[in-house]
Amino acid sequence: MVDDLAWRHISRWLLVILGLTLIPAMYTVLTAGGELASHLTPAQIFVTACLNWYALGVMIPPILWMIRRLPIRRRSWPLALLVILLAGVAGMVIKESVFLGLDRLAGEAFGAAYSATARWYAYEITPLPPFWKQLQLNLTGKAYGWVLEYLLVLGLGYAWTHYQLSRERERQAIRLEASLNEARLQALKMQLQPHFLFNTLNSISELMHHDIDRADRMITRLSDMLRLVLEGGADPLVPLQKEVELLAAYLDIQKIRLRDQLRLTLDVDPTAHAVLVPHMILQPLVENAIRHGIARRLEPGLLSVRVWCAAGALRVEILNDGPEMAASGAGVAGIGLSNTRSRLEQLYPGRFEFRSTPETGGRWITRLVIPLIPLQPNRLS
Repeated sequence: MVDDLAWRHISRWLLVILGLTLIPAMYTVLTAGGELASHLTPAQIFVTACLNWYALGVMIPPILWMIRRLPIRRRSWPLALLVILLAGVAGMVIKESVFLGLDRLAGEAFGAAYSATARWYAYEITPLPPFWKQLQLNLTGKAYGWVLEYLLVLGLGYAWTHYQLSRERERQAIRLEASLNEARLQALKMQLQPHFLFNTLNSISELMHHDIDRADRMITRLSDMLRLVLEGGADPLVPLQKEVELLAAYLDIQKIRLRDQLRLTLDVDPTAHAVLVPHMILQPLVENAIRHGIARRLEPGLLSVRVWCAAGALRVEILNDGPEMAASGAGVAGIGLSNTRSRLEQLYPGRFEFRSTPETGGRWITRLVIPLIPLQPNRLS
């Protein structure tokens, strides 16, 4: 059974043969009613023209092979030109040899009237010379035509090779850019993971001295967080449901640490669970709000997280109380905010909104809007 690659090669050469047949067909039509048609039938004209173009077709693969391995560059063009000229001479000898062979087969298969060589020498009323003599006469008589044919194949070959090289450079540039973007995203993500991990371990270390139960609960939720982080793997996008689970584990840790100081509301639209979002996009934003807002307050503070879908986009709004004496402190752009913006620029260039601004009453609000990317059914597990 022919595989796809072999079938593509076969299809390509069938198209070449078809093209080499259509040209003689057009030539036969154009010569109808002319002087040549008064001596030969359309079938004889067509067969002879086909044999000439088929002989040229035999030379196309080696010419293309030479073109691919002999690009014309500024420093090497004299050598390339010399090789092209020598290849042109050798190609003409081979092409005419193939033509004479095909011409003899046509004469034996369809009759002497279909052999251009037999017709010519019958018209001149001379004996048919040996093969080498026929080749010599063909080389001298058809040199001009071969030059045009050779230049045509060279021109098309170099144009096609240049096009293929340009496409390959574009594909390589796209692959390189994708690899660089993935590397940047992974680097940013690796900065976030140890950040919240170290903060949580510090909290656990403090609790171990005076409240073992709370420290134990925090370790349990930390293990849940680590499991969810590892489940994300290298995927830049994960279902929002996974992000909400990760955020819930983080918020449980913060409620254990801050107790009554943290007043929390978490409102996530259920229809948004099946939306793809950047991995670890919510937790760093919430952590920034707690570190620079709630944790710096003397009185209990409100943290409100809302996630919903609207107008073809996923929208996130995080509202938090800031310090009583310096509301601007709630908006410090730590590693969470700066890395979040960098990751969004990599994933959604020019297609996202992200800002963190002060509100009245000493509060700070962070808004995020990203394109709505539905989750494929088989990705949700």
